[in-house]
Amino acid sequence: TVTGGDGAVAGGNYAANGGGAAAGGGTTTVSPLAHIVDASGFVRAYYAAIDGRRYADVWQVLSPAVKARFGGYDKWRSGYSTTVEDRASGVQVLQRTASQVVVKTLIDATDTSCDDTQKFAVTFTLQQAPGGGWNVASLSATRRGLASAC
Repeated sequence: TVTGGDGAVAGGNYAANGGGAAAGGGTTTVSPLAHIVDASGFVRAYYAAIDGRRYADVWQVLSPAVKARFGGYDKWRSGYSTTVEDRASGVQVLQRTASQVVVKTLIDATDTSCDDTQKFAVTFTLQQAPGGGWNVASLSATRRGLASAC
């Protein structure tokens, strides 16, 4: 996992970019994540999709700015090659407006290349999507606890 200077995490367990047809061309379908109305449920489903290797579903709900910040689909997806699980807990809405919600969650990330669980606090800014669901407008993460050797 690589952390950017602004606290955003690129690759590894914390990515903000998935992949699939939307990343590499082909037929584009609507992500099942796009239909989740509850913001906390969206964040849980986001990590469930990553753990389920449904990267195309995740990619489709990310803003172009988030995708660009993480270096595109191929770079992001390769960061998950050793990921076992990203366990979300303590999901809470911090701020809400008519069209935007800020949600924070704690993540325990398990990776085959690391003996220790990596711990992060992740903050999502979600923008309401045309169908009533959410898109990820921004995403940042801060490591919790001591930095592991991973």
